[in-house]
Amino acid sequence: MDIKSRGKTNPPPRILEYRKQVKIFAACVKYFSYFLLFIFGISIVYFFTKQDSKAAAGVIAIGIAWFIIYLEYLLLLRPLAISKIQVYEDRVFIRRGKKEITIPFDEVVEFKAAVNKNFGGWFKLVLKNKKKYRFTIVLERADYILDAVVKYNPSLMEEEKYLKLRKHLILSDHVMGRLYDMFGKKYRLITFSHFVLLPVVFFAMLYLKQSGQFIIQSPFLYFMKIGEWTLIYMCVLWTVFALIINTIIDKHAINRMKEDIDDKSRDIEYESKIYKKFFPAYLVLLLAFFGGIYQTNFNTLGTTSLVKGSKELNINSGQRLWYDSRYNCTDCDHKLKPNDLVVTRVGVGKVVALPDERVTVNVIKKDRDKQGRSIGSVEEKQVPLKSIAIKTANGKTIIIKNMYIRGKIFREMDLPKVLRQIF
Repeated sequence: MDIKSRGKTNPPPRILEYRKQVKIFAACVKYFSYFLLFIFGISIVYFFTKQDSKAAAGVIAIGIAWFIIYLEYLLLLRPLAISKIQVYEDRVFIRRGKKEITIPFDEVVEFKAAVNKNFGGWFKLVLKNKKKYRFTIVLERADYILDAVVKYNPSLMEEEKYLKLRKHLILSDHVMGRLYDMFGKKYRLITFSHFVLLPVVFFAMLYLKQSGQFIIQSPFLYFMKIGEWTLIYMCVLWTVFALIINTIIDKHAINRMKEDIDDKSRDIEYESKIYKKFFPAYLVLLLAFFGGIYQTNFNTLGTTSLVKGSKELNINSGQRLWYDSRYNCTDCDHKLKPNDLVVTRVGVGKVVALPDERVTVNVIKKDRDKQGRSIGSVEEKQVPLKSIAIKTANGKTIIIKNMYIRGKIFREMDLPKVLRQIF
């Protein structure tokens, strides 16, 4: 088949738009920029009212953040969200609000592209006057533009390169279409079930079980930690399954295009068959992950490291430390004892005193020396209830509440015994 016969535009030309994902993301960025602008206005009023020099840095930071985000919306996202494109035999017509742009094909001297169907990409038309018009593959049916340009001027691109790029653009459009279907009416219930319903049910069941076994000082951090593990696993699982499914469906689409080069439509029936075959396997692996954590209490394990190390605690810089988050109190089944190494929100420390015991602690007074530095001193204090005194990595002794304790470090414990208890 001669290259001139490829590609077709049916009058009246179909209106091409960027996918709804782009429009939704653009709207989110827009309203977030408005929120930052509101905060920026409040911070300016506070700065001039209080005459607080320390607030100046915050005002500047918020202002810069708003400017960058709004500029991104204004220059990058908004033009895409409002674009409506029509492809004719001799030109591309773009309408962006009241602005109209016509790209005549006889002015196009170069067609550049950097496209990968799995990771995205773009292509652009370079005109004689050096103007460049870029299109991303999030534009639905972007292959219409390629077909029309090459049909008008076949010398712009070698046939092999054209066919390869055309294939990537078509397959990319199919992938984006399937991604939209996941959150559309067709698969919305299934997507909601495994992305929202199953995790929420699992979180609730795990919380009810573990809250009866040990004290959860901060439910927010507790759910954040479980959510982190869950999100990582689900992202890896979904990425692997998506690559497998897309590979199978893309192979089917390529075979169809080999038989008919203009057969660029999605085979919805075939896609549904593939989804029905792979979804049960995905669901089994997801439930196995949830069940594994529920049975093993794996989420109670945590890890951290000290960048600088500590001679006081005999910890080398960069040393990986593992801790059991069940040990976070002094009046429960998993009690902390003196000399236990613990991880807290203020860093790693060694327990030196329990509630009702007296201890000499480091305090910072509000007064300052001649160089403007805070004046430090030591005082003898009694450790309050639901608190402990720890010696930090830099050798200072402080009192912290139980709610700031993350867990006990394994090094001071029988690791095999701890693992047996957990699993």
